[in-house]
Amino acid sequence: MRVFDGLSAPVRGALWMSLYAAIYSVMMGVARHLSEHFTAFEIVFFRAGVGLLLMAPWALGRGVEVFRTARLPMHIQRVGFSYLAQASWFWGIALIPLATAVALQFTLPILVMLGAALFLGEHVGRARWATAVAGFIGVIVILRPGLTLIELGAFAVLFSALSYAGANLSIKSLSRTETTDALVLYVNLLMLPIAIVPVALEWSGIRIVDLPWIALLGLLGVLANICTARSYSAADASLVTPFDFLRLPCSATIGILFFAQPVEIWTWLGAAIIVAAVYILTLQERSRARTRAAP
Repeated sequence: MRVFDGLSAPVRGALWMSLYAAIYSVMMGVARHLSEHFTAFEIVFFRAGVGLLLMAPWALGRGVEVFRTARLPMHIQRVGFSYLAQASWFWGIALIPLATAVALQFTLPILVMLGAALFLGEHVGRARWATAVAGFIGVIVILRPGLTLIELGAFAVLFSALSYAGANLSIKSLSRTETTDALVLYVNLLMLPIAIVPVALEWSGIRIVDLPWIALLGLLGVLANICTARSYSAADASLVTPFDFLRLPCSATIGILFFAQPVEIWTWLGAAIIVAAVYILTLQERSRARTRAAP
């Protein structure tokens, strides 16, 4: 894919992340449409199945080396977290507006930061703790407990963010010894056996009209992964991460146009608090990294 060749690395990274935000938002819309007939467990199964089919030629072409790993239990742990995250995410977006779900999911970087401090022994200074507090305030603004009834879908999305944090921490541990190819392969290879268990217990049945949507869901999932990988390979995470926040206006637009989901002012305000906190911390971390690298 040479669509952005010829541009500078930072611009390529920003464009790939922006494209990811758009693709992921469309995938959310497809999942929301499928949720009218299928359970969240079935949607995870469809995404995993189509993703594995699309990746199979690539994996077989790489040969046996791509399958080698000395940390299969950690891969299984990572996939377990990813499965819980996807199932609760697809369940949540079927119950609450897409924009609200995305705004709540912006807490993910904060949860990863706290998890790294608790389980990986990373240092958390005052700036990071301030970001965590600001993120919590943003969630309170969006949900307004005591003023409105907190919907079950909001809890599902927050649980999804927590599970994704567990998956990301597992990836961070795996990345010390495993190749990127192994990380991409095993999440698709192991997800399907896990996803098939609840689907075997409750199956809604696939209609002919559902097949294009199922195929599109899997294709968009693969394309989203490609975009993030190319974005992070082109430029620093601190530079491209803020462009992920474009998912909010993209998902809000899809929610309004296709599902008649109005976006409350509290969602925008809470999201602004979370995004600002994460963005400021990103700039601070980037500045510290440059200072440490300076002679």
